[in-house]
Amino acid sequence: RRSRKKLAADAHPGVRVRGEFSAQFSSLVVSEATSDMATLAAAPDALLDELQPLSVGEYLTRRLAELSVSCVFGVPGDYSLGLCDMIIHAGIRWVGTCNELNAGYAADAYARLNGLGVCCVTYGVGGFSALNACAGAYAESVPLVVLSGAPSSADYTARPGARALPHHALSRDLFAQRKAYDAVAAASVVLLDADLAATQIDDALRTCLRTSKPVLLELPMDVAQARPTSGAHAGATAHAGLAQRLRDE
Repeated sequence: RRSRKKLAADAHPGVRVRGEFSAQFSSLVVSEATSDMATLAAAPDALLDELQPLSVGEYLTRRLAELSVSCVFGVPGDYSLGLCDMIIHAGIRWVGTCNELNAGYAADAYARLNGLGVCCVTYGVGGFSALNACAGAYAESVPLVVLSGAPSSADYTARPGARALPHHALSRDLFAQRKAYDAVAAASVVLLDADLAATQIDDALRTCLRTSKPVLLELPMDVAQARPTSGAHAGATAHAGLAQRLRDE
């Protein structure tokens, strides 16, 4: 516990890493279930959930909780409603603001005091509204994470004209929001593959902390609920603290 806290503090002053309760709990559950399958069969749903691969949204919100993010600022939208629920379920307080630009500035202030700030918005109308706050954080070296809900991953990969244009989209190029953030973020990522998402999330958070610059994580609404098919972030990967992984490198 002490080494994780020390490493996170070295990554960025003010970051405090919580103890990984889920790692200890999951280890205990697996041990007991292996020795006594009857215990597993009688386990409550919450216990069984610990043995399942985390969804991408759950993985992301647990990572934020590990980095002692206690508040997320934002404006909910239809593309981000599932993610908003996961933020609250992870024990992180949701702080609603009157618009997305205010959410970005509130998260900027939170980051200056606590080491890492997060705002959560919807695609297009929300993401572009928060763009100025991200640019300010980039100019002043503030570790800010902009989470954006987004249309279905199928909308990103569909051939032109094959699907109706999603609302809030500027054009058929759904990557327009990510491209706008490229100039004002140290990393801007669209999470289109549940099997790759864990690595992409950790890389973005690592970049945010190490460079003290903002990052964008754009999360399609279906991917937020998706679980990896390859076990990409199941087991040890899902329960290893981000600070521990930084130390191993």
